Amino acid sequence: MAAFLLLCAALFALGQRLGRKEIVGDGNGFEDLAFYVKNHGKTIKINVFTDIRVNPAEYYVFLPSFADDKEIYISFELRDHAVLSGEDGQEVRLESGDRLPEMEIDRAYTLDFYKPGETKVSETGKLTFMQSDNTAALFIDTVSRSMEYLDSNKENHEPGTMLLLDESGFTEYRGKLEEIKGHGNSTWEREKKPYGIKLPKPVRLFDLRESDRFVLLSNCMDLSMIRNRLIYGMAEKLGYPATPRLHYADLYLNGNYNGLYLISEKPGMGKNSLGLTDLEFKNTELNLIPPAGAERVKESYEDNTFAAGVRLDVLPDDITGGYLVERDYGAKFDNEVSRFTTVNKNEYVLKSPVYAPIEEVRYIKGVFEEIERRIYAGEKLEDVLDLDSFARMYVLDEFTRNEGAGVTSAYYYKDRDSVDGRVYAGPVWDYDQCLGNTYFPVVNYPFSLNFCTDHYQSTLIFYMLYRNYPEFREKVRAYYKDSFRREMQELKNSGIDSCLKEAAANQGMDCSRWGRSQEVISESSDQARDFIEKRTEFLDSVWIEEKSVYIIHFDTGNGRDLYMGVTGGTVLGDFLDATAQGLEWKDAATGEKVDPRARVDRDFELTPMAP
Repeated sequence: MAAFLLLCAALFALGQRLGRKEIVGDGNGFEDLAFYVKNHGKTIKINVFTDIRVNPAEYYVFLPSFADDKEIYISFELRDHAVLSGEDGQEVRLESGDRLPEMEIDRAYTLDFYKPGETKVSETGKLTFMQSDNTAALFIDTVSRSMEYLDSNKENHEPGTMLLLDESGFTEYRGKLEEIKGHGNSTWEREKKPYGIKLPKPVRLFDLRESDRFVLLSNCMDLSMIRNRLIYGMAEKLGYPATPRLHYADLYLNGNYNGLYLISEKPGMGKNSLGLTDLEFKNTELNLIPPAGAERVKESYEDNTFAAGVRLDVLPDDITGGYLVERDYGAKFDNEVSRFTTVNKNEYVLKSPVYAPIEEVRYIKGVFEEIERRIYAGEKLEDVLDLDSFARMYVLDEFTRNEGAGVTSAYYYKDRDSVDGRVYAGPVWDYDQCLGNTYFPVVNYPFSLNFCTDHYQSTLIFYMLYRNYPEFREKVRAYYKDSFRREMQELKNSGIDSCLKEAAANQGMDCSRWGRSQEVISESSDQARDFIEKRTEFLDSVWIEEKSVYIIHFDTGNGRDLYMGVTGGTVLGDFLDATAQGLEWKDAATGEKVDPRARVDRDFELTPMAP
């Protein structure tokens, strides 16, 4: 009986604490300040953001768009009550659990906390309510209730729960989150990080293709937050295969607002996206040990290349496809399970199958080795490579001056030979650093060809295609003139404004969260518009007017050659001070040194190029 009474007393005490927070200690009342939004039978917690970039600190409540006319309740600990007051002098006394009065958005209020039995203010702060407009909201709660572990290493992952609501607050997805982990290369090093998520089974989110894996793009390297949206939209309209679809959403991590993100499909991974033979499924079906748990192996070869994969007991009868392969480099490449290198120092990762048996890696390595050999030698490609898709990808990357073109996030795919034995370029991916938005003057310079060789780890495949294959150049010119140019002009004339309007529903909140001014959004979008105009002017002269092109070549010192195509009259030093960087410029046709202060007047078409 005594034990029963003790249990009842404990339950009563617990109920009291749940109903009203205990007032103990001397902590700050703002530390646990949160707001609960009731929406369609669900209650959603939103923590207050403390902006310590200003002194004294200021506080923000970032409300999702569906919070309009919804019940919003205040929650805090350690204090008896709070008083909320506006500039008009009106005051509202609030206890934890009270419903808020109607609040004005983007208006600063004063919130004062009081301890029990005291009339003196214990803490005071400026509190501003902000709200997005017509934007979905994504709430992710991890099992640890913290992002510390996940953000400490890109490879760390955690399960949790996920709630995705549309702009009106209706449920798009609610349930288990199998995994959230870091994503990206340079973007991962930024404070506003991108993430990858995995759900228990394939689902359809908004108008995205059905899948169990999605990427949360932070757009942290594109201040306009529209470049991926712009380029993906145009690419899908032009028929680039399996172009990932995107959807803007406010992201809340463990109740903390993290900014405006794009929910994106993973390249080629959506259901019926590329329509390839599912070699990953066949590998799994045939083996008792799942490929993910199989022994990992790496084979090194005499030509200083290697292949890495896993050891499986049973292989499919046909291992010629399908494959989704990504060109990559650095730590991201090193951390992948299935990967290979080629004699031309290109590094490739198998994105499907992810856990490929070493025999499959050897096979696809051989395919890419043969393609590269033929391209460098100028031999026929019809049976190994789809020239149209490579020309279309080159035009997109050349026009936009995508900083990572051909280096990272550059995808290729191949089905089994009985369907189609050729390798195709695509899908498109990762265009936040393009249209003049890079840290490198040579990349942002709009009046040259770069053949996707800007990056220090760049591939020479597209340069060799352009140099060795007149039919490739003709396909490039025709595609630009007949299709691409028109869509890019439409992008400049109305697409930028349309995307800005879509993103603007939340950009104010994102700017406040990450300490940016909204002026930078306009500046970044104007930069894109100006770049498109200048880029069109130059490429019209090359691919429509067919002006002579001169190729200048220099070694960047990182084991890769940079090739730049310019028209007559160009002063090289206008877009890169080669002398300051200690680089030697050479005429690609003769190997002769070129003064970067000189004006280009030699004809690429008439001067034979050295192999």
